Amino acid sequence: MMEAVDLSEAERERVVRDLTRHCGDGRLTLDELEERVAEVYAATTTADIEHALRFLPATIAPPPPVRETRSTPTPSPARAPAIHHHGRHGAVDARRAGEIALRIHLAVYLSVIGLLFAIWFLTMPFGYPWPMWPAMTWGVALAIHAGVHKAVWAVQDRD
Repeated sequence: MMEAVDLSEAERERVVRDLTRHCGDGRLTLDELEERVAEVYAATTTADIEHALRFLPATIAPPPPVRETRSTPTPSPARAPAIHHHGRHGAVDARRAGEIALRIHLAVYLSVIGLLFAIWFLTMPFGYPWPMWPAMTWGVALAIHAGVHKAVWAVQDRD
């Protein structure tokens, strides 16, 4: 039986990063990832921490060791969220997915607001055009969605 070893946070983070990568590659479900990450943080020996990687292929290259520094981190300038490009096709796929999401948002918005105005029209003798309130508030959310999409891709195109 192995004796308890003081495991470093860097070692735990390496294994969690590997598990997350395997989940992203489809080798683990989110539930399995959650269970294995809990195992990593409960581990007391190196064997326990490596047990969380059972039945998974070894990573090709280990990540560089993490050096701990005592200096105060400098805040980075505000930027749009980074989108990781996996070659030219990955960037095109990510942009296309964002455009599809925006079009779905627009289609749902128009459908629901159209239904609300139809209900209002059928009950028009009661007066007040109440569907304008959800139309305006949801319309603002849709405009923000479109603006963020445009801004993120403007930054990506510039880089």
